[in-house]
This record gives sequence, structure tokens and C-alpha cells, in this order.
Amino acid sequence: MHIRRGAPAGSCCSIFLRQRGVSTLIVTETPHGLVRPDRAAGVSFSPVPIFPVRESKLTRMMTLETSAHAPVVTKSYVGDSGKPVKHHCTPGAYAESLVAAGDKERRHLVLSLKLFGQRIFTDGLPELRSKVARQYRTGQLRAARLGYTHGLSPYSRFLQSTPLGERVIGRVVCVDLDSREVTAGNSRVAYHLLVSCIPMPDLLSSLCGVEPQLSFESEGAQFYLLRADAKLVPNSLVYDCDIDSPVYRAFAPNEKLVITQIAKPRWGVDPRVVCERIGSLLRLQRPPRFLRSYSLARCYPLGASSAGHKEQVAEDLARCDVLLFGRFGRWEYKDLHELDWSIIDDIAEHL
Repeated sequence: MHIRRGAPAGSCCSIFLRQRGVSTLIVTETPHGLVRPDRAAGVSFSPVPIFPVRESKLTRMMTLETSAHAPVVTKSYVGDSGKPVKHHCTPGAYAESLVAAGDKERRHLVLSLKLFGQRIFTDGLPELRSKVARQYRTGQLRAARLGYTHGLSPYSRFLQSTPLGERVIGRVVCVDLDSREVTAGNSRVAYHLLVSCIPMPDLLSSLCGVEPQLSFESEGAQFYLLRADAKLVPNSLVYDCDIDSPVYRAFAPNEKLVITQIAKPRWGVDPRVVCERIGSLLRLQRPPRFLRSYSLARCYPLGASSAGHKEQVAEDLARCDVLLFGRFGRWEYKDLHELDWSIIDDIAEHL
């Protein structure tokens, strides 16, 4: 079993398969990806807020602590200037129904605009539609989320404490479907079955002799890392609903740090403005101090030029022993716990 990219869906996939007796090899550039530990102010922390749902198949598979003593995320929505949202909405655009609903969907409209920018007024964004419909239908918005422990995501702690197995560190430059070989850096490895968690557009561009026929939509994210002098309440997640604020949301992974996601229209904003706003949102006597910023080029897959063609590509690759898996591997706007983890049972049964 060969798993391409180990961050974090691929890493979990490898662990679960090894637990079922399947030999795996991970090829990756960035082990653990978005939940990899970083350091700031002398402590370790996971740089991107990602939380497991307390009651989910993935949580059970990882045997995460879910008792009453397990840390959970407390979520709140604050701030709203009441200022009208300026827009010109294209028919069929994602925001069309939100605009028509008026004040009833104002919070949703404001937060969508802060997360994805003006494209919500012009693009259909099918994956975002699916994500929102799924959350409201299944009650995911109200589901309890497991919080960080000492600054680290439960996913990060699980991946750090569990052997991943054999790894090859390097960028994949070619996948040869005929010879069943992957070239990564200076290494060439054969595979029996390839589970690809790398972004679908990157996979298609690396297929030898195959010309990609799809275009993909996505959105990135920018974060400012802040340090507070006052003692924070860990696992507090605050969404800023003020249309004029540069903050989309802020999360305290421990008692000192604040991971602040910047609103798309305000990327690159003066950190002092953000510090002042966070001080107000968290009711701090003194604004926190700016430590550094970091960005993700791809954070949210929002759609492909042809959904039907995308599914056909996945089926064609499966016939060549390449299984697409994960948020970016399948190019679906799904959280880690939403993925179809029955793939583990299917693979173990047939290998």
C-alpha cells in the first residue's frame, strides 16, 4: 500500500491500515500538514484551528478521550455594525439566496464575505453550498468539538504518539499509471495500490502522459499569531460578525496565544489594527502583541469546472488502482471527520 502525502488524512489512513495488518509507505513533503506542531513564545501549538467532532466515527477510530473531562471548544459570535453589505449579485451566485433573505441570513452573508471575498456574489461555489447544506441538515454546527490540549490539536497529539510506518520525504513529480510507479525526488517506488491525498489538480498534473481537462476553484487563508499578556480561556473560538473588522475568527489554543484568521478582503492589514480588535473582542485590558503571520495557498476547495467530469476522473483512476481520498484528494469541502472512513475497511478486506 502506497499513500501519497501524509497530511493529515493520509497519516490517519496509514495508521488505521497498519492497525489492520496492511503494510504502507507514505510519500510526503510535509508530515501531518495543517496540524503539524509549530512553536511560538516557547510553547508548541497547532497553527490551524481544526477540531474533531466529539461523536464521530473518526474520533472512535482514534480512541480520543471524549469523557466529561475532555476539553471542548466554546464558540461565540460577536460584533455587528449593522452596516449594509454592498453588493451586486450575479444570478446563480452563492450569495443570491442570502441577499434575498435579508436580515435572517445577515450573519451567514457577512461571514461568507469575510471568508471568501467578493466571489460569493459572482460564483456558484458548489462545494461551499454542499458544506453549508450538510452542516444545517446534520446539525454539525451545533455538534460538540474536542478542543486543544496544551496548545495541540487532538489530531496532532494522535499523529505524534502513533507510529506512521515507513516514509519517503520528497515532492512527487510523476505517477506512471502503466508501470504503477511513483517518482518522488530521487526515489522511484512501485505501488500495489495508491491512495492519493494530494490536491487533485496536483495529482492530475503529475500523471505521466495525461493532459488535465479540469480547472479547480479554491480559496486560501491568512493567519496572524498573537500573544496576550493576560491569561486567556483555552479553546475559546470567536467569530467576528462586524463587516468592517479585519478579523474573521480568533481561537485561543492555550492561555497565551491567539490564532487569528484574517478576513479575505483585509489580507495584509496592519497587525496593530488586528491586535486592537482582538483586545476588544476578548475584552483584554491590553491588546495582544503580534508575533508573526502565515498563509495557506489552498485551504478551501470550492469546486471544479465540471463536477461530473471530476467524478469520472476519480472512477477512471480507481480502475488504475489509484484511490482519491481526503479534502483535497477528492476536492471536496469536508472536514476530516466527514470523510468516508469506510475506505479503510474496504482496502483491508480486498488486499
